[in-house]
Amino acid sequence: MLHILLLLSFVSLSFGYLDPGTGSMLLYFVIGIFTTFIYTIKGFIYKTTAMLTGKKLSKDLRDLGDTNILFYSEGEQYANLFLPIIQELENKKVKSAYYTSSQNDILLKSNFQYLTTKFIGSDMKSFALLNNIKVQIVIMTTPQI
Repeated sequence: MLHILLLLSFVSLSFGYLDPGTGSMLLYFVIGIFTTFIYTIKGFIYKTTAMLTGKKLSKDLRDLGDTNILFYSEGEQYANLFLPIIQELENKKVKSAYYTSSQNDILLKSNFQYLTTKFIGSDMKSFALLNNIKVQIVIMTTPQI
């Protein structure tokens, strides 16, 4: 027992090396944990705000049934980016949905048979909707940047 206490009481220098690959991995790990924490807090704030204001998210907007592809555009200027993809999905008879934050979006007036279009606004409720949507694939412009 005395030997262990004596060994622990003496401090010696030790040298370590952290290679760039391990350093990058640790950095990405810390960034990932931080980002996850931020988005968890953000989702909690959206849910709390919706609960406190009494504004429930419309179930028909959140649950798209058998539609597994959602397009979201934060402005009318992005409609032309999505149009070729939507036309190809229409040709293949694939159901999809298009949500936009612009009332003047040209795709809102389109007559696609397999595309559901909706204006969702640009307020807190619309962002809460996007955080709670139930689809497999979301293709969107980068909102709020």
